[in-house]
Amino acid sequence: MGLGETIRGFRKERNLTLKQISDSTGLSQSLISQAERDISSLSIGSLKKIADVLGVPLVAFFKDGDPEPGMVVRHDQRKKLIPRGTGIIYELLSPSMDCNIELIFNHYEEGATTGPQFYTHKGEEVGIVLSGIMEVTVGSEKYTLYEGDSIYFDSTIPHCYKNVGKGKLTAVWAISPPSF
Repeated sequence: MGLGETIRGFRKERNLTLKQISDSTGLSQSLISQAERDISSLSIGSLKKIADVLGVPLVAFFKDGDPEPGMVVRHDQRKKLIPRGTGIIYELLSPSMDCNIELIFNHYEEGATTGPQFYTHKGEEVGIVLSGIMEVTVGSEKYTLYEGDSIYFDSTIPHCYKNVGKGKLTAVWAISPPSF
């Protein structure tokens, strides 16, 4: 099942119309409809708004891997979120959303960004760049992180991310409490 089909399924389960989702998120009905048909992609900020209205965690949009029971998550069994057209892949490294912290492996294509809109959520984040160059905007401050650099911030401050280097960017992000 694709991302659009998943969003539509949650919306219909809750007997919500496109207009109700649109009114609650500030996103156009047309954009939501196109996303549900996998014609258009959504930024992570837009996905988060929809998830909040649907009453599901963002991770509910991840494609399910087939993890082993227990604490180990094999590299080929990670749950993935691949927002179409964004150039970003998120892989859940935590074994479940029942943990007190979530760990996300981020892959950004050259120029990929979480979108023009900032997002916020309860908690705090710590991230480390494994390869490439990442620009992290937190509030009105911009930070450029290079391979091996890390950052910590309060997630209630509006934030977004962008690959500003040449080539791919990989990073690992820890978020507590889980909000993705």
